[in-house]
Amino acid sequence: MPGINRSHYVTYADGAYMLVEAEAIRRNCPDGKPFIDETFLYVDDYLLGFILWNRGYMVAYVPVKSGTHYASLTTGSSKTMPHYGWRATTIGINVIKTKLTYIKQLYIARRLIGYRLLIIINKLRREDYSIILKAVRDGLGLSSIIKERVGILDLEKTPHIHVSTIDALLELLQIKKVGRVTHEMLKQPEVQ
Repeated sequence: MPGINRSHYVTYADGAYMLVEAEAIRRNCPDGKPFIDETFLYVDDYLLGFILWNRGYMVAYVPVKSGTHYASLTTGSSKTMPHYGWRATTIGINVIKTKLTYIKQLYIARRLIGYRLLIIINKLRREDYSIILKAVRDGLGLSSIIKERVGILDLEKTPHIHVSTIDALLELLQIKKVGRVTHEMLKQPEVQ
């Protein structure tokens, strides 16, 4: 991964060993804790990063090898793993304000209607599509809890990848993917 050997600002520390100023957590996070209990797996770390950026703190990647991360130890190879990823994406769409917020309901509608249709049409993958549909519904339910606890979070206050409306619509229609993301693509927020 390009840039892995140098420090840079990131939106959040994904599944990484994190050091966070305790007072920042106490003052800015719900109940003074770094994570919202209901968001366990795939949402907790990115919400923490967004909350900190939105409250005036910065999140940096610092290349210090401190241990080994063993992926999937919590869930193993269970079929629940995709559920958490889809749930997290749904939550992100609903609690993060972007320049493309006006089309977020299209994403949700496509998922709710599309996967319901796929369950009916594709009997071989019915179980997979049911997992995704349940995850989207769970994500919608959790979104209201998160909005109540931390409000709407602003993407513009974090390092992020700019995506045009056309590219977002093409991705929505599954015609084009954003592609490989590198840290050089991150648009840095204006830091005060």
